[in-house]
Amino acid sequence: MKSIQILLVAALLLAFSSCTKKEKAQDVATAPVAAAPVAPAVPTLNNKELKIGMGQEFENFNPLIATMNATTIMSKLVMRDLVTIDADGKWVPQLAKSMPTLENGGAKLVTIGGIKKVEAVWEILDAAVWGDGKPVICDDFAFAIKVASAATVSIGEKEVYTQVEKVTVDPANPKKCTFLLFCLASYN
Repeated sequence: MKSIQILLVAALLLAFSSCTKKEKAQDVATAPVAAAPVAPAVPTLNNKELKIGMGQEFENFNPLIATMNATTIMSKLVMRDLVTIDADGKWVPQLAKSMPTLENGGAKLVTIGGIKKVEAVWEILDAAVWGDGKPVICDDFAFAIKVASAATVSIGEKEVYTQVEKVTVDPANPKKCTFLLFCLASYN
């Protein structure tokens, strides 16, 4: 009985296979030959691409309202500050030509209206430009400080911006400016 079923299935397969359209001999000869599967190319290493893996997405690229660690990391990759902390934990210039201090004379204590303040002169690197090639100038910092210190803008560390009382741009050099800051500590 089993052998009859096998023969019946074989006969049906032969019958159905003869119902399909037969290709002409010349069509078979000119039909394109399928290429053998090719293994995907192994990418070569280069310095044109940086891949970063994180377990968290960044929420935005606005440094004024960034709150997540992933955003901080991503921001440091694409944005620069006047100064940054190096691998030894020391403050070093990044966009600034130098870091003004009381010791080097770039910063000084002044008393205005009986209130001690710090006056610091900053100069931005000549090569500092935005992504579109326009130079980074002191007006960019003044604008950021104005926005961040506005009462209607909510940011994580408002005090950093509200400590800056005034930014005065050097009329002869738009990359040089003086920041007037409220004193945080008492100096003798």
